[in-house]
Amino acid sequence: MLNIFNFCNKDDIRDFCQKPFNHSGYTVATCGTAIIFSPLEAEFSENTTYDVSSILSRISKQIDTDLFDDIDKELYELVCPFCHNSNGVLYDEDYKCNSCDSGTLKYYKIDGRFFNKKYIDLISHPETRISKAIEFESEGGLERGGLFFRNKEQFGFIMRLRNDPAKF
Repeated sequence: MLNIFNFCNKDDIRDFCQKPFNHSGYTVATCGTAIIFSPLEAEFSENTTYDVSSILSRISKQIDTDLFDDIDKELYELVCPFCHNSNGVLYDEDYKCNSCDSGTLKYYKIDGRFFNKKYIDLISHPETRISKAIEFESEGGLERGGLFFRNKEQFGFIMRLRNDPAKF
Protein backbone atom coordinates (compact mmCIF):
# COMPACT_ATOMS: atom_id res chain seq x y z
CA MET A 1 0.00 0.00 0.00
CA LEU A 2 1.12 3.53 -0.73
CA ASN A 3 1.44 5.92 2.22
CA ILE A 4 -1.40 8.43 1.80
CA PHE A 5 0.26 10.96 4.10
CA ASN A 6 2.97 11.42 1.46
CA PHE A 7 0.32 12.90 -0.84
CA CYS A 8 -0.48 15.70 1.64
CA ASN A 9 1.28 19.02 2.14
CA LYS A 10 1.05 20.08 5.79
CA ASP A 11 2.32 23.57 4.87
CA ASP A 12 -0.37 24.24 2.26
CA ILE A 13 -2.83 27.03 3.12
CA ARG A 14 -5.73 24.86 1.92
CA ASP A 15 -7.04 22.69 4.76
CA PHE A 16 -7.92 19.76 2.49
CA CYS A 17 -4.28 19.49 1.34
CA GLN A 18 -2.87 19.31 4.87
CA LYS A 19 -4.19 15.90 5.88
CA PRO A 20 -6.28 12.98 4.55
CA PHE A 21 -10.06 13.25 4.66
CA ASN A 22 -13.10 11.11 3.87
CA HIS A 23 -15.29 11.86 0.85
CA SER A 24 -17.52 9.83 -1.49
CA GLY A 25 -16.83 6.57 0.38
CA TYR A 26 -13.04 6.85 0.23
CA THR A 27 -10.22 8.27 2.30
CA VAL A 28 -8.61 10.90 0.08
CA ALA A 29 -5.25 12.67 0.24
CA THR A 30 -4.09 15.41 -2.10
CA CYS A 31 -1.49 18.12 -2.42
CA GLY A 32 -3.33 19.74 -5.32
CA THR A 33 -1.06 18.13 -7.94
CA ALA A 34 -1.50 14.47 -7.00
CA ILE A 35 -4.52 12.77 -5.46
CA ILE A 36 -4.97 9.28 -4.03
CA PHE A 37 -8.19 7.45 -3.11
CA SER A 38 -7.87 4.68 -0.50
CA PRO A 39 -10.37 2.41 1.23
CA LEU A 40 -12.39 4.35 3.80
CA GLU A 41 -10.65 4.82 7.15
CA ALA A 42 -12.93 5.90 10.01
CA GLU A 43 -10.18 7.86 11.79
CA PHE A 44 -10.41 10.71 9.25
CA SER A 45 -13.20 13.29 9.17
CA GLU A 46 -15.59 13.91 6.31
CA ASN A 47 -14.60 16.85 4.11
CA THR A 48 -17.45 19.09 2.99
CA THR A 49 -15.44 21.96 1.50
CA TYR A 50 -13.51 20.17 -1.26
CA ASP A 51 -15.66 18.17 -3.65
CA VAL A 52 -13.68 15.36 -5.28
CA SER A 53 -16.67 13.77 -7.04
CA SER A 54 -15.79 15.14 -10.53
CA ILE A 55 -12.19 13.91 -10.18
CA LEU A 56 -13.44 10.55 -8.91
CA SER A 57 -15.85 10.29 -11.85
CA ARG A 58 -13.10 10.94 -14.42
CA ILE A 59 -10.71 8.48 -12.76
CA SER A 60 -13.42 5.81 -12.45
CA LYS A 61 -14.07 5.95 -16.20
CA GLN A 62 -10.44 5.46 -17.18
CA ILE A 63 -8.56 3.84 -14.30
CA ASP A 64 -8.76 0.26 -15.53
CA THR A 65 -7.96 0.89 -19.17
CA ASP A 66 -4.44 0.58 -20.47
CA LEU A 67 -2.57 0.36 -17.18
CA PHE A 68 1.01 -0.85 -17.37
CA ASP A 69 3.46 -2.40 -14.92
CA ASP A 70 6.00 0.24 -15.84
CA ILE A 71 6.46 2.97 -18.40
CA ASP A 72 9.54 4.58 -19.83
CA LYS A 73 10.54 7.68 -17.96
CA GLU A 74 13.54 9.87 -18.50
CA LEU A 75 14.94 12.00 -15.70
CA TYR A 76 15.03 15.56 -16.92
CA GLU A 77 17.24 18.11 -15.22
CA LEU A 78 17.23 21.78 -16.10
CA VAL A 79 19.41 24.75 -15.38
CA CYS A 80 18.26 26.47 -12.19
CA PRO A 81 16.14 29.42 -13.36
CA PHE A 82 17.26 31.48 -10.37
CA CYS A 83 21.06 31.22 -10.34
CA HIS A 84 21.56 29.46 -13.73
CA ASN A 85 23.72 26.74 -12.18
CA SER A 86 24.23 23.89 -14.62
CA ASN A 87 27.18 22.01 -13.13
CA GLY A 88 25.47 18.62 -13.23
CA VAL A 89 25.16 18.41 -9.43
CA LEU A 90 22.27 20.79 -9.41
CA TYR A 91 20.08 19.18 -6.76
CA ASP A 92 20.43 17.62 -3.33
CA GLU A 93 18.14 14.89 -1.95
CA ASP A 94 15.43 17.51 -1.25
CA TYR A 95 15.55 18.65 -4.90
CA LYS A 96 17.00 22.03 -3.93
CA CYS A 97 19.62 23.78 -6.00
CA ASN A 98 23.01 23.36 -4.34
CA SER A 99 24.08 26.87 -5.31
CA CYS A 100 21.13 29.04 -4.32
CA ASP A 101 18.86 26.67 -2.32
CA SER A 102 15.95 27.74 -4.54
CA GLY A 103 13.90 24.58 -4.23
CA THR A 104 14.00 23.97 -7.97
CA LEU A 105 12.70 20.48 -8.76
CA LYS A 106 13.70 17.57 -10.97
CA TYR A 107 11.24 16.26 -13.52
CA TYR A 108 10.49 13.05 -15.37
CA LYS A 109 9.66 13.19 -19.04
CA ILE A 110 6.99 10.58 -19.73
CA ASP A 111 5.31 10.27 -23.13
CA GLY A 112 6.63 13.71 -24.07
CA ARG A 113 5.06 15.38 -21.01
CA PHE A 114 6.75 16.54 -17.84
CA PHE A 115 5.93 15.41 -14.29
CA ASN A 116 7.37 16.46 -10.96
CA LYS A 117 9.81 13.72 -9.90
CA LYS A 118 8.53 13.83 -6.32
CA TYR A 119 5.03 12.69 -7.27
CA ILE A 120 6.13 9.98 -9.69
CA ASP A 121 8.49 8.66 -7.01
CA LEU A 122 5.54 8.50 -4.56
CA ILE A 123 3.86 5.82 -6.68
CA SER A 124 7.04 3.87 -7.46
CA HIS A 125 6.11 0.52 -5.98
CA PRO A 126 6.23 -3.02 -7.43
CA GLU A 127 2.44 -3.34 -7.25
CA THR A 128 1.61 0.03 -8.83
CA ARG A 129 0.28 0.07 -12.36
CA ILE A 130 0.22 3.36 -14.27
CA SER A 131 -1.27 4.73 -17.47
CA LYS A 132 0.48 6.49 -20.28
CA ALA A 133 0.27 10.27 -20.11
CA ILE A 134 -3.17 11.45 -21.19
CA GLU A 135 -4.61 14.82 -22.16
CA PHE A 136 -8.19 15.96 -21.63
CA GLU A 137 -10.28 19.10 -21.37
CA SER A 138 -11.60 19.89 -17.93
CA GLU A 139 -15.13 21.10 -17.18
CA GLY A 140 -13.89 24.71 -17.36
CA GLY A 141 -12.40 24.13 -20.80
CA LEU A 142 -8.80 24.13 -19.58
CA GLU A 143 -6.40 21.63 -21.07
CA ARG A 144 -5.23 19.19 -18.44
CA GLY A 145 -3.24 16.04 -18.47
CA GLY A 146 -1.58 13.51 -16.28
CA LEU A 147 -1.21 9.87 -15.28
CA PHE A 148 -3.65 7.48 -13.64
CA PHE A 149 -2.32 4.92 -11.20
CA ARG A 150 -3.61 1.94 -9.23
CA ASN A 151 -2.02 0.03 -6.35
CA LYS A 152 -4.33 -2.77 -5.18
CA GLU A 153 -7.35 -0.94 -3.67
CA GLN A 154 -5.78 2.51 -4.00
CA PHE A 155 -5.97 4.63 -7.13
CA GLY A 156 -5.36 8.21 -8.16
CA PHE A 157 -4.09 10.80 -10.58
CA ILE A 158 -0.97 12.93 -10.97
CA MET A 159 -1.19 16.13 -13.00
CA ARG A 160 1.46 16.94 -15.56
CA LEU A 161 3.31 20.23 -15.58
CA ARG A 162 1.50 22.79 -17.69
CA ASN A 163 4.72 23.94 -19.37
CA ASP A 164 7.98 22.48 -20.51
CA PRO A 165 10.33 23.10 -17.52
CA ALA A 166 13.14 24.12 -19.87
CA LYS A 167 11.08 27.24 -20.67
CA PHE A 168 10.72 28.35 -17.03
